[in-house]
Amino acid sequence: MKIRDKRACPNRRSSKRWLLVSITIAFLSVITARALPLAKPVSRYVHSVWRTDDGLPQNYVVGIIQTRDGYLWLATQEGIARFDGSKFTVFDKRNTEQIKDNNIQTLYEDRDGNLWFGTEGGGVVRYRHGEFFAYTRADGLSSDIVDAIYQDHEGNLWVGTLEGLSRYKDGVFTNYHTGDGLANNTVLAIYEDREGRLWVGTERGLTWFRDGRSRTYTTKDGLADDLVRSICEDHEGALWFGTRKGLSRMQGEKFTTYSTQQGMANNSVLAICEDSDQTLWVGTDGGGLCRREGARFTSYSKKDGLSDDSVAALFEDREGNLWIGTYGGGLNRLKDGRFTAYTAANGLSADMARAITEDREGDLWIGTRNGLNRFKQGRFSAYTTQQGLADNSVLSLCGGSGGVLWVGTRSGLNRFKDGRFTTYTTRNGLSDDTVLSIVEDRDNSLWVGTAAGLNRMKDGRFTAYRSKDGLSNDSILSLYQDHEGALWVGTDGGGLNRFKDGRFSAYTTQDGLTNNVVLSLYEDAEQTLWVGTAGGLNRFKDGRVTGYTIKDGLFDDTVYQILEDRRGNLWMSCNKGVFRVSKAELAEVAAGQRAAISSISYGTADGMESRECNGGFQPAGWKTRDGRLWFPTIKGVAVVDPESIKINELIPPVVIEQVIVDQKPVPTGVAARFLPGKSKFEFHFTGLSYLAPEKVQFKYKLEGFDKDWVDAGTRRDAAYTNIPPGHYTFRVLACNNDLVWNEQGAAFDFYLQPYFYQTVWFYALCAFAAALLGWAIYHIRVKQMRAQFAAVLAERSRLAREIHDTLTQCFVGISFQLEAVAGSLQRSPQVAEQHLQLAHKMVRNSLSEARRSVWEMRSQALASGDLAHVLSDTLQQMTAGTKIRGEVRVHGKVVRLPSRLEMNLLRVGQEAITNALKHARPGHLLVELSYEPRLMRLRVRDDGCGFDPAAPTPESGEAFGLVGMRERAEQVGGRLTINSAPGQGAEIEITVPVTEAANA
Repeated sequence: MKIRDKRACPNRRSSKRWLLVSITIAFLSVITARALPLAKPVSRYVHSVWRTDDGLPQNYVVGIIQTRDGYLWLATQEGIARFDGSKFTVFDKRNTEQIKDNNIQTLYEDRDGNLWFGTEGGGVVRYRHGEFFAYTRADGLSSDIVDAIYQDHEGNLWVGTLEGLSRYKDGVFTNYHTGDGLANNTVLAIYEDREGRLWVGTERGLTWFRDGRSRTYTTKDGLADDLVRSICEDHEGALWFGTRKGLSRMQGEKFTTYSTQQGMANNSVLAICEDSDQTLWVGTDGGGLCRREGARFTSYSKKDGLSDDSVAALFEDREGNLWIGTYGGGLNRLKDGRFTAYTAANGLSADMARAITEDREGDLWIGTRNGLNRFKQGRFSAYTTQQGLADNSVLSLCGGSGGVLWVGTRSGLNRFKDGRFTTYTTRNGLSDDTVLSIVEDRDNSLWVGTAAGLNRMKDGRFTAYRSKDGLSNDSILSLYQDHEGALWVGTDGGGLNRFKDGRFSAYTTQDGLTNNVVLSLYEDAEQTLWVGTAGGLNRFKDGRVTGYTIKDGLFDDTVYQILEDRRGNLWMSCNKGVFRVSKAELAEVAAGQRAAISSISYGTADGMESRECNGGFQPAGWKTRDGRLWFPTIKGVAVVDPESIKINELIPPVVIEQVIVDQKPVPTGVAARFLPGKSKFEFHFTGLSYLAPEKVQFKYKLEGFDKDWVDAGTRRDAAYTNIPPGHYTFRVLACNNDLVWNEQGAAFDFYLQPYFYQTVWFYALCAFAAALLGWAIYHIRVKQMRAQFAAVLAERSRLAREIHDTLTQCFVGISFQLEAVAGSLQRSPQVAEQHLQLAHKMVRNSLSEARRSVWEMRSQALASGDLAHVLSDTLQQMTAGTKIRGEVRVHGKVVRLPSRLEMNLLRVGQEAITNALKHARPGHLLVELSYEPRLMRLRVRDDGCGFDPAAPTPESGEAFGLVGMRERAEQVGGRLTINSAPGQGAEIEITVPVTEAANA
């Protein structure tokens, strides 16, 4: 080969470094992966198949790879498919512009995490961070038909095409052909060995290149065939080459060929893979899958369950699953099941197994609906009615002393000894022929539970116990003798009974039992009694009953059987499978130190032919002396070795695959910012674990909205609607099938913008506006209250003035009339009577004026006359019968004034008249009204004793009268003047501008 570019020539140091890295990666793979054990036949592995009906785009799977992010990628003729164990996501030319051809031929991930895939006519495509980019002949590629891709230790990417070998380095393709040393231009396989040699398989031979040197091998050198499709290096450094005519192994310079003569199912080899357990797997074209076992090969083909006999791709993932791509049969997976199943296909007399026990010789006995089976040295033998069994429907078993096996059937109790059956029925004293449970106590007495009572068999005689003897129920499902010798009896609806010293005591739901149908009983080394019911598990310890149900983390509430392994775990069976729980966790829950337990379940994904176990018969499970646990199911018996179970410690990668906001997908790689009004947020996520993807569980939390984690179970999506604006982070965690959690998980940050009326500044503005409004309302209210107070005060003042100006004045007049009555009663009764009539008239007027004052109505006197007449009438009434001479004078033209002005002038005049009559003792009283063009003047003048206006006045009516007159003058815009002096009489004058008064 004429390659002289130093960049393509590896040096020894980098080669050794690359070798060290490869060894380290291989070592880590061994300790983390759970490879398929060579000791187990391939048919015993758990086999699963995915086809187009399951979402695969096409059933031709020619390439498989797991990228570092955890996804499995598949090359098909209808695009490239990404698989998370649950669903397929397909990329093809319909949804991806850079994919020009849907026929994907090969897959490869480089050290930078780029996924490369070659197509049949669209060149090579690179995928990274969700983006695709295609390289074709136009970019320098030797051909658009690509069959092989490989990256060497220096970072050169090698692409094998139909027309040569292309090297991609620094964005440039360099092409090599036969003239550069290639055996042929059609390159089908590329591989770099641990010595740094780049091997290239072609249609016409095999060539390696290193340090500018090359060498070609063909059939002349011992190669099985010149057409080399696949290359693999094993743990010993030997190279394996798959050809059309056999499998060639090269050690040193020597070839060894393996073909049908060495057990190969077919000589046409398409794929080769060595797993982490150093087992070599070979895919053939027509012969199925072959596994190397020493110097020979065994096969697993379509007749054994493989979906197709043409195996085009092989790949072992990080968890030890072997993935098989076929021509037309879709995708297959082989994994090591934790359970091994034995069914009718393996020699069991029937798939419906009910009871299991082990005898003292270590033989296993299995009761089915079609006879009794013994499992010895890996083989089954059956016993039926033909051998003397009373009934082929076996319900219960018990290994007794002296090598006796007791068998309960629907037709009585059977004793099996030395190959012979002896039957006991109701004719022999048995309470019922349906025998559901059997146990032998320490005294070698046999206790038999039937559908109609408990029986004790001693010395060949039966003693029956029923409800009348203290049993809570006659249908006996389970029996157990504890360390104290007490017999525990589980019934079908009557709870649990304890039989000791000839007496029964019962425990039911009223005593804390989770259910009254007791299916199984087990006492551990700590003398704790475990009770399995149709409604949960129960713990009897130190006189206390603790119940566990689904709400407490129990996988299922039906507990058919309870077994204990050597690691302190309880194993239980139910209709939904087998599950285990740590006794330490159960004790912590009972002590209040833990909220819930963790249950790990097992089913068909773990090797069981059916997850539905059988119960209600005894024993519904058995722990053999080698520590293995056996459980009867509706599809044979399922066996697990707890000691050999390897915990899947590989933390599952968690990926948020898609975020959909209001039915529109958004990018997930960066934090997002959404406009206001977005109402529905959907998150689609996955956990990448392939041992049992159906058991991957999730919990999520929307930080900023959720207070606690939401347990999603196996659901892979979450939705939120109408969340308020703000910053949020959606987090999701996942665990694998062994409850190993990825506590870091995946996260998506986003910010939902608020509308302007949802912003902080808007709320602050609203708060300020509310405060301002409150302040304004407060001040308005205060002003209103002050105005109301002022109005009340003014009204009180008005009433006081009105009362003073009316009632007081009237009372003064009345007083004068009554004094006149007193003075003339003896002298002239007729005159006294006139004064009384006048006083009576004045009383009526006073009442009328008081009423008007309250309602602030117009004076009745003013309503019928003008101001001068009213004042004249008032003066005459008040001075009638006295020696006081009163006079009213009017100056100017009389006009009607506004009612309010007239009323206030009237009150001022009346108050002035009253004060003069009451206090001045005048001889003459003059009232003057002057109607001037712009002024109205009222003057009241007397010649009485007078007073000093500047002198302090006591809090009296007199003072109040003067104050009232001043207030009335102010109300109409006038001015009150008082002129007086002691001994010189008094003059009170009010002047009011007519225009101002009118406006008032």
